[in-house]
Amino acid sequence: MKKIVYIWKGPYPFEIRIQKICESLINNGYEVTILCLWNYENNSEEIINKIKIIRNGYNDNLKKYIPIPYNPFWKKFLKDKITQIKPDLIINREFFLMTEVSPITRKLNIPIIIDMAENYAAAVVNFKKYTKTPFRRFLINNLKLIHKLEKHAVNNSNGVITVCKENQDRIIQKYNYNENNLSIVHNTPISSWFNEEPIFNNSPLIFNYMGYISKERNLENFILGFDLYCQDSSINYKLQIYGSGTELDNLKTITTKLKNKDNIQFFGNYNHQDLCKFINQGDIGILPYINDEFINTTISNKLFDYFAMGKPVLCSDVIPMKRILKEYNCGIYHDCSTPEMCKNAISKIIENYSKKMSDNALKAFKEKYNWSVDEEVLLNFIQKYN
Repeated sequence: MKKIVYIWKGPYPFEIRIQKICESLINNGYEVTILCLWNYENNSEEIINKIKIIRNGYNDNLKKYIPIPYNPFWKKFLKDKITQIKPDLIINREFFLMTEVSPITRKLNIPIIIDMAENYAAAVVNFKKYTKTPFRRFLINNLKLIHKLEKHAVNNSNGVITVCKENQDRIIQKYNYNENNLSIVHNTPISSWFNEEPIFNNSPLIFNYMGYISKERNLENFILGFDLYCQDSSINYKLQIYGSGTELDNLKTITTKLKNKDNIQFFGNYNHQDLCKFINQGDIGILPYINDEFINTTISNKLFDYFAMGKPVLCSDVIPMKRILKEYNCGIYHDCSTPEMCKNAISKIIENYSKKMSDNALKAFKEKYNWSVDEEVLLNFIQKYN
């Protein structure tokens, strides 16, 4: 049985993409080990769904295990475990820890591929934790440390998996990377997660947002735009927001001051097993994300979750999501950069909302954007390296 090691800077369980990838590999005959960070779990090692988990930093001070370049506590851990396991292939999440693992893979002649779940070099611009101190801003903006780490990782990899065509194109253009060593594995859901029949056309229509709540999700503009639209409408449309994040309290405060505050509800965190039920309670999924480099080189997995329940999507005019909505005619894309633009976007999808659009969303999921399709792509790509 061939062995694969997946390296992840964070704790496990659970990270949904890692879970899907590793369980797919297990189900297709591979022995899989995840090397990850301890985060106060009871055990340094355990087996979950046949995946072996080995955690770095067990019962130690976690400040020593920050995934900064050339961290000796990660380097020793990775060297010891990789030498012991002797994997046929290593999958490294993003560029983190590549400075530690790439010398080991070269020495042991083990191929390594990067699972680039997002354009992290662009993402850090949006993440407060990377820019909240002058020193961190200096590292990112002046020394361009994140971009240098990504370049090192890509140049020291045997292959790269991305989640959309736009990021694949970026890697080819920016690093002159061989297209034959790239593969697109979308962050699509597993069909068995969705065991309810889709509900079509509540009255009045309900707009649904599910996921993390942060600045780049642009929910403030959407909420304000929703309120503007409702002021001009005799119909009490509803907006339901599930999830938490850095902007949740701010959004709640803003909402209390709106004329149509009673039409907007916040439900907080939700369990993954309730995903299907909560999506089905709405009619239109919203993804009004900020149009920037990060969002234009990734795809929110919620897009596919909405499709799986036959929900048309209203999104901002970002390239990847716009491309997919046009492909299947299963939603509306529009400039969402201001409340007034969001109001216009809401008007546009209400005018065009139909059973056909809902059917097309479900068709997109069943035909192309589901994990069974992406699993096959993943397995075919993996076979090139072992």
